Amino acid sequence: MFKKLRLKYAEKVLKKEMQSYTRQAHFVNFSLAKHVGIVYCQAKDAVWELNDLLVILNRKQIKVSIMVYTPTPSIPSDFLITLNKFIFCKRELNWYYKPEPKEVQRFIETSFDILIDFTRSKQFPIHYIMSLSRAVMKIGRNNYAGNPYDFVMAVPEDKEDTFYFEQLKHYFKHISVKD
Repeated sequence: MFKKLRLKYAEKVLKKEMQSYTRQAHFVNFSLAKHVGIVYCQAKDAVWELNDLLVILNRKQIKVSIMVYTPTPSIPSDFLITLNKFIFCKRELNWYYKPEPKEVQRFIETSFDILIDFTRSKQFPIHYIMSLSRAVMKIGRNNYAGNPYDFVMAVPEDKEDTFYFEQLKHYFKHISVKD
């Protein structure tokens, strides 16, 4: 019960922050992108590979920054920490689930050409980041009502993350953007 009240308050605070929020959204494909942001939630036991997507983006010389939320009390020691990747945990949220690290605020303020959410279900810390991000284009799964995405992909729950990767690659290969 207390968790539901905290989430309700969190949504109210986010809605208030969104009142002063402005950004210019438009479609950007991978051939035009210079900087891509990726966010996801990773549980300790999750095995989740971004390698295929990162290889494609690196080949195109696109800068990539990654923000990871883990709902564990602390960051598991086996999480790989790399350049341009920041991991924060449950302990780094305030009482109504707002992420507190300065790195999260910097990530939100970064004007990514594309920001991709790989989270399978709504996680308020990720929702907060995606909602307030200054990214030109936000992409995510159609996994909850009121999502903040500009481009929504319907991915059946029984499909693996690789299906989502394949769909992303397909759309961004075949969609062209004219100025």
